[in-house]
Amino acid sequence: DNPGNRIVGISGDEQLVNGPVHTIFGAGTIANFGGGLINQGFIVASGTNPLILDITAATQSGVAGLTNSGVVRVNAGGTFEIRSSVGGTVVNQDRIGIFGGGGATTTLSFNDLGQKAAFTLACGTSCGTIVTSDDPANRIVGVSGDESLVNGPRHTISGAATIANLGGGLINQGAII
Repeated sequence: DNPGNRIVGISGDEQLVNGPVHTIFGAGTIANFGGGLINQGFIVASGTNPLILDITAATQSGVAGLTNSGVVRVNAGGTFEIRSSVGGTVVNQDRIGIFGGGGATTTLSFNDLGQKAAFTLACGTSCGTIVTSDDPANRIVGVSGDESLVNGPRHTISGAATIANLGGGLINQGAII
């Protein structure tokens, strides 16, 4: 649970592949992968400090910052933050889960560093879901308060969560149930 943990690309054009049955767990920052992060395994944000995925380099390269065909999970009290000053795309083909409990705030956040950028939840060959547990402390939020979130065609957000602080709005082209 150390915010100083880092997984970074050296030249900024690499692609990070988190393979099947492999897990990235804890807190810190994953950044500078111009080819994006391909998750086929598990990414778990579990600590009091956030696990930050900075997708700026991928977005600037014209690719999705995160392509998820595995599981991204935010445990009770944790935060998974998707960060980019230029917005970006998350291709979710499986599940992003927000599983709060015990009243601890559990958060999926989008941070554009105050640049009024849009983040898009898109589908690939299959289409995934953001699933939230039945806990009133679950959150899907903007950090700067000027972000936009696009829930793309065929993509689903389901369960119990507060969606807030998106000054650019929530544009729903999929389903929210």
